[in-house]
Amino acid sequence: MEKLKNIAFYAGVLAALLYPASPARSAEEEYVDNPDYAGWAKFKPGDFVKTRVVTLWHDAGDQAATTEETTKLVSVDKDKVVVEITTTKTVDDNVQKQPPVTQTFSAKVPKDSLPEFKDAGAQSVQIGTKDFNCTIRQVLIRTGKDRQEEIGKVWISDKMPGGAVKVEAINTKNICLKVVEGEVVEFKASV
Repeated sequence: MEKLKNIAFYAGVLAALLYPASPARSAEEEYVDNPDYAGWAKFKPGDFVKTRVVTLWHDAGDQAATTEETTKLVSVDKDKVVVEITTTKTVDDNVQKQPPVTQTFSAKVPKDSLPEFKDAGAQSVQIGTKDFNCTIRQVLIRTGKDRQEEIGKVWISDKMPGGAVKVEAINTKNICLKVVEGEVVEFKASV
């Protein structure tokens, strides 16, 4: 059960990296274009992306846990996009399917709500028979009360619904966690 809690935590870290919440607006804050909105806005309702995230731990003989997440575009307008996310988590023989949840991405977000990314190059990533020319963005995320560090990378293509083609996160402080890796395994893109 502890492993499932850790999976939920690290899947949450990756979700926050890919899908930060759209906070309420304040008059004094500076607003910028939301990359999550931009990643979905040019696609059509029904387009989707299915990702598989594998988490490996140092303990328990490098035990693996798998999270599959399908994110489907529900609606698009000039102010926001709405997606529906369905998640299934598996550790050993324990499978937990979560009910679908919806998430809204505003077209504009406070500048300080976005993680700080730095460019880390470019690389082609193949999904099925299609190649995606991706830019690689790196981010350092500090999580939890002891501010553990997650070093994350995201491979981004404007041809993929949501933008993210592949993600990696490595926890530099937690001796149990080895690595989290995820990539698109299926998609439908009308662009």
